[in-house]
Amino acid sequence: MSKTAVLADEITLVSEALKGAGYTTGGIVSNINLAPSFGFQQGYDEYYYLAPDYLAGASESSSKLILYQIARSVWFKLKRGYRVGDFYQDSTTVNAVAFDWLERHKDARFFLFLHYMDPHDPYFERGKDGSYDGTAVARVSNQHPEPELAAEMQRLYAGEIRSLDANIARLLDRLRALDLYDDTLIVLTADHGEEFHEHGGFWHGLTLYDEQIRVPLIVKWPRGGEPDHASPDAEFARLIDVAPTLIAPSGAEIPEAMRGLDLARSGSERSETERMAFVEEDHEGNVIRALRTETWKLIESNEGNPRGLPPHELFDVERDPGETRNLYESYGDVAASLRAHSDAQQQLARADAVEGGGTAELSDEQRAALQALGYLE
Repeated sequence: MSKTAVLADEITLVSEALKGAGYTTGGIVSNINLAPSFGFQQGYDEYYYLAPDYLAGASESSSKLILYQIARSVWFKLKRGYRVGDFYQDSTTVNAVAFDWLERHKDARFFLFLHYMDPHDPYFERGKDGSYDGTAVARVSNQHPEPELAAEMQRLYAGEIRSLDANIARLLDRLRALDLYDDTLIVLTADHGEEFHEHGGFWHGLTLYDEQIRVPLIVKWPRGGEPDHASPDAEFARLIDVAPTLIAPSGAEIPEAMRGLDLARSGSERSETERMAFVEEDHEGNVIRALRTETWKLIESNEGNPRGLPPHELFDVERDPGETRNLYESYGDVAASLRAHSDAQQQLARADAVEGGGTAELSDEQRAALQALGYLE
C-alpha cells in the first residue's frame, strides 16, 4: 500500500467490528496518513483528525496555492527554530480531546483509538515540563544526517518518549478518576521504530532490521479478563495480533481476514507459522521482506536497492540481537526453511487482499504535511 492509498470499504476495521457489537467508538489521530481522506474513519461514531497548523497564519484557501508549498519548503530549510504544530499536534493536544470524549462517554461501552506522534521525527528538545524551545532535528531539512549526529538524535528521541510517557500517565490517571481503568482493556503499541545509524542509515521506512520492526506492545487486561496462562509477557507477539485481542472480549466475531490471534490465548496453542512474524517494505525503490522467529531472522532485499542492502541476510537474533553478523552463507538450510515460510506467508497475505480502495486525492496542504514528515518526496 502506498502512502496515498485509501482503505477499501470492504475492509472490516476494529472500530467497525466493535460498533457492530454495540460499542460507542471514537478515534483521535494526529498523523496525516490517518486523515479521513485515507478511509481510516470507517466505523467511528466520532473521528477527529488534528491537523498541523498552517504556517504564518495561512488560511485554508491560501494553503492550496503553489506559492504556499514553496514557502513552506523554504521555511523548514532556513528557519532557526521549529514549531511542533508545523508538523503535527502533540500528545497534550490529543489528550485534551480524549479527556473530553471520555467524560462524555464514560457510561457507555466504548472503544477509543488514540494516536500520538511525539516520538516521530522531528525530534524536539523537550524541557522537564514538556515545553519546547524550537530546537529539533528534522528529516525534511536533513535527509542524510552525518553519523556523528546519531547520539544527539537518540538523546532527543529519548526525551520525546519521556514526554509522551508522562502524557500517557495522565491519560491513565484520568481513566482512574472516571472509575474506568480497572474494567478497561488497554493496548499500547507502535507501528515502527527509528534508525540511528545502527546499520548505516537514519529515520525509518527503508530497512527491516529490529530497530525498525521490534516495537513496544503492552497489554493491560480488564478486571476478570486476565489470561489463564502464567507468562504472556514472554511470548512472541505480532502487530496483527492486536486487532483480534481488542475484538475478542466483546464477543464480536473476529473477521476472517484478520490473520492474527487473541493474545489472551496461550502461546502453546499457536502453530509454528503463528509463532513467526512476516514483514514487508516497498518504499523509495527498496523492496524488502523479512521473516522473524524468536531465534532467527531472514531479510531479503531487491538487487540494486537504493539503500544498498545485501540481497540476503540471516541473523541469529537470540545471540546477535544487534544483527551484526550475517550468517546466510553458513546456514543455508535455515535460510531455505525461512524462505519457504516467507513465500507461504506472502501468498496468504495476497490471497486475503481486499480489492478496491484507490488513491487519495490530496489537497496541497495534505501533500505538504506528508512531505514534512518524510512520507512523500
